[in-house]
Amino acid sequence: MLFSDYKCDPITINDTKYRVKKWNPITTTAEGFKLVKVVTPFLTVIADLKLGKSSIEKELDEIYQDQFSNEFMMTQAFAQVRELLEEEHFLDLQDKLLKGLQVKDEDKDEWVDVEWVQHISDPKHEQDYLELLIYSGKANLLDFFTKQGMFHSLTSTISPMIQKVKETFLKVQVEKE
Repeated sequence: MLFSDYKCDPITINDTKYRVKKWNPITTTAEGFKLVKVVTPFLTVIADLKLGKSSIEKELDEIYQDQFSNEFMMTQAFAQVRELLEEEHFLDLQDKLLKGLQVKDEDKDEWVDVEWVQHISDPKHEQDYLELLIYSGKANLLDFFTKQGMFHSLTSTISPMIQKVKETFLKVQVEKE
């Protein structure tokens, strides 16, 4: 059983109202675990490269900023994701995220189950794909995990590191331009 009895709040994309069925907790935690296995090495590479330096190395980095070091840091981090994110997992996750897709039939004032591949293949709806994927991922994964107490402590620990990496990355991009 992939789904629970609950539906997510609807979203309107290009004048079409959508909603997805919510996953059950077992499906959600299993997919979350698979994604953590992919994302954790990415975060640890960044942490090792940025936080694994001594205070003297950090001071020297500030004085002698090497514009290429951050580019290679991101290359190493994304190489980890590329290596661990398998095509089969992505296809399975995509199918699970969109399998419970429903469209609002305004004429009948009811929600209708749609076969997502056929629906997204329609030229009228193909531009909705990415937004639907993000919407379902947020509704089925992010919303569930943000309700967990352990998630809050973990994100409060990781957030400053991610923010620092983001600022460094943006600074490098500005310097390139």
